Amino acid sequence: MNSETERADWSPLHDLALIYLALAHGTDMEIDTSEQEKMIERLNAWNVDAASARPEKIMDEVMLTYMSDHSREMVEASMVALKESMDRNERVAVLNDLADLASADGLLVPGEIAFIQQLAAFWDMDKELN
Repeated sequence: MNSETERADWSPLHDLALIYLALAHGTDMEIDTSEQEKMIERLNAWNVDAASARPEKIMDEVMLTYMSDHSREMVEASMVALKESMDRNERVAVLNDLADLASADGLLVPGEIAFIQQLAAFWDMDKELN
């Protein structure tokens, strides 16, 4: 399957899940159970069309993408897609989700803070965090 085909079945929830996963795993190379639960909880909150896909299934699909050789490119593509498809308030909500996710395991590591700050800057929202 090529990346164009993979992207055709991709939804905004996939983009969110991939960004959540990049924060949860990419910053400390671990995923705590509390982080997994928080990711599913937040995806459920964003899933306005519950018939489209279950967040657990989306997380499974995203995990396969995240483990691929193209995970960095896919995370970047998801960041772009959400910047283009979400309004300012929705992007603020995602940044808040990421802050909640970062503290879900009781540990806030510098990589998590840096990830959130970099995403905010990419989305031109870094001024709003200060």
